[in-house]
Amino acid sequence: MQELATGYGLIEGPVWDPAKGLYFSDVVGGGIYLLDRAGEVSFAVPKRRGVGGMALHADGGLIAGGRDIVHVSLADHSMRVLLAQTAADGAVGFNDLTTDTYGRVYTGSIAFAVFKTEEMKPGNLYVIDGAGQARQISDGDPVSVTVPVRRGGLLSLIAPIPPATVTFLARATVHPAGSVSIESVSNRLASLLPPERKNGCLLELAPEGAFLTYGGGVSLRDMAKPAAAIARVPVA
Repeated sequence: MQELATGYGLIEGPVWDPAKGLYFSDVVGGGIYLLDRAGEVSFAVPKRRGVGGMALHADGGLIAGGRDIVHVSLADHSMRVLLAQTAADGAVGFNDLTTDTYGRVYTGSIAFAVFKTEEMKPGNLYVIDGAGQARQISDGDPVSVTVPVRRGGLLSLIAPIPPATVTFLARATVHPAGSVSIESVSNRLASLLPPERKNGCLLELAPEGAFLTYGGGVSLRDMAKPAAAIARVPVA
């Protein structure tokens, strides 16, 4: 390992820009920095604290977390708020973020003061679309679930046999840690979990519409034929 930069409070949010170098933040000390391709460190955005996640913006500049989610200009450091703290239920700020191929930003809110002795509370997950509209998606929104089912028995361990799959749309409900016991859901599942994982959050999925199956009840040869391998089964 080679040390590239030192002397910061808490480094977070690394983002690689092929043209300029590595952007990173100092959560405690404040500021967004650029480690350029020559190995020199400079301020990209001064002062901004609590930046736990960043991403490059298609129009230039950075998406950055902190008290709010903002699009910040690297030219004049002006900021456009994409998701305000006041618009997120119970949030004191936002931490990590990521993007998808459609340009949407996904970020998690923080519901307690991390560097104080406050009780830990779960935050929420938000998405900001390409038009700048934000909404909460972590509780009660539909999610897509795919369950793989191994096929081929022992042969699948040595041959590239694709698994069968069951895909469905479900309504998700997040149960905070301690609100529901795993034993009340399934004693068998409880017996498979180590003790330290039994008191975590539970995600309840209620299937809706239909199950889309692939490769169920057909030969391995017929898995390559969509008409034979794919079926829809209504949710009871």
